Amino acid sequence: MKITVKCFPPLGFPEGVNFCQLELSDGSTIFDLLELIEKKGALNHYGKNSLIILVNNKIVNNDYVLRNGEEVQIILLVGGG
Repeated sequence: MKITVKCFPPLGFPEGVNFCQLELSDGSTIFDLLELIEKKGALNHYGKNSLIILVNNKIVNNDYVLRNGEEVQIILLVGGG
């Protein structure tokens, strides 16, 4: 299945782009996707636990099962004071 992934700065793929289409196996979860893009360098040095994940503009958990054609948005959780 094909999934569109959008990473918002400071996240992004090493090629200098913030979005791409990825091919995943049927039944893949958000966790599986994060493992894949972490290997591609898209999470930079930020961990998987410091992210907000949206699928089709709705917040989801790491166990969400992806479907063909969905759009995943990955946003760094910001903190500070």
